[in-house]
Amino acid sequence: MEDRRKNGERRNYLMTDQDVAEKVGVSPNTVRYWRQTGKLPFVRMGKYPRIWFSEFQKLFKNPLSHGALSADTMSSAESNIRRQL
Repeated sequence: MEDRRKNGERRNYLMTDQDVAEKVGVSPNTVRYWRQTGKLPFVRMGKYPRIWFSEFQKLFKNPLSHGALSADTMSSAESNIRRQL
């Protein structure tokens, strides 16, 4: 049940904490904290937490409105996010 674009790229898929951390430029522990505090929606695949790419995009297109990132964190991670999306 994979959502695909016309050029065949995946649009929605599951990401690990490490995947999110690399895209944003923070530690996987930070991503874990965001999950645990409810700032980053996730699902469990068995015992493993995963983040839908579509949820990641929603959150990080306008991160300050969701409260997951402070203004300082956003300014340092902003270039990584925009380059990766």
